[in-house]
Amino acid sequence: MDKQREDSISRTKKVLNMVDGYFYNHNSETRGDLRMHLMDEFDKLSALELQLSAANQRNKELQSENETCRNLMRIKQEQNDAFNQRITELNKRIAELENKV
Repeated sequence: MDKQREDSISRTKKVLNMVDGYFYNHNSETRGDLRMHLMDEFDKLSALELQLSAANQRNKELQSENETCRNLMRIKQEQNDAFNQRITELNKRIAELENKV
């Protein structure tokens, strides 16, 4: 079992133990403890959601940059191909002119 899964199980067990503690001994102290712990867990989830959102946004930005790079590479290749074709045509023309001399 991986570390993240073990951590999730451990956190879940802690929450369930606190719920059981409140259920069997419901008073303001156990209620407050449970509430604070749940708030901490939700804060952790919110932080993870923000990190995930930021990572997703960065991924979109990188995909866009990648697409731009691919387009620029395609344009550059087309320019190279056109240049090489023109050089070939000029070399043929030079050969033709040399044959006439």
